[in-house]
Amino acid sequence: MKEAIGTKNQWKPEYYNQTASFVAKYGEGLFPLLRAKENECILDLGCGTGKHAHEIALAGASVIGIDASQHMIKKAKESYPHLEFRTGNGEDFQLERKVDAVFSNAALHWMKRPERVISSVNRCLKTGGRFVGEMGCKGNVASIIQALYQALEEYGIEKKEIYNPWYFPSVGEYTTLLEQGGFEVCYVSSFVRPTELAKENEGIKGWIANFAGDFLAPVDESVQGEVVKRVESIAREHLYENEKWIADYKRLRFLAIKK
Repeated sequence: MKEAIGTKNQWKPEYYNQTASFVAKYGEGLFPLLRAKENECILDLGCGTGKHAHEIALAGASVIGIDASQHMIKKAKESYPHLEFRTGNGEDFQLERKVDAVFSNAALHWMKRPERVISSVNRCLKTGGRFVGEMGCKGNVASIIQALYQALEEYGIEKKEIYNPWYFPSVGEYTTLLEQGGFEVCYVSSFVRPTELAKENEGIKGWIANFAGDFLAPVDESVQGEVVKRVESIAREHLYENEKWIADYKRLRFLAIKK
């Protein structure tokens, strides 16, 4: 069997905005840690469709948004033409000038070489600059991942054929990486955040469509719908209550200062 290498997740900006609005909503909880100031220059790393970049700019800051998805960047430019957006790799990017802060919400766990990410962030920050982020923590969406693996196994797909695109570290692991990367960690926490996947957003089916394309990649398109239904059936025992899908989110949030 061929081993899976690299993400193939296809981002669909319009569908994402319609069905995953909770990502931006919960990301607003980072703003008190960021404390954006007028005339600062702030990088939004993994900016997606640009909503947070726009909100940071309302504080009077100059914002640069970077995302690996050309489709997301195109949508961000269309939605907020007054802001600067560019396609870039979070594991290896450079800016023409140093920034005061780097903000990242729900993006760092898509970057599987965290040492490179932290090095790139350090390189673009001014001394004393802030790195503020939230990402999936160890154990994030564990029930969904298990359901995906089980359903795929039933359809003859071995685990080594499946590319898991996510990196969910423990608090201790990521704190150590930040400190080794030249940062002083001022705040770090992990917390459970049960997250409703609304019916109008297609519940767990919509979540898989947005975020778990890599898991379905080894399966013929003609049966992907059946696999998703099987995932729903398996996950229902743990994640469906009171006629609602509740994803088992666990988050890691931090504030680190460049030494």
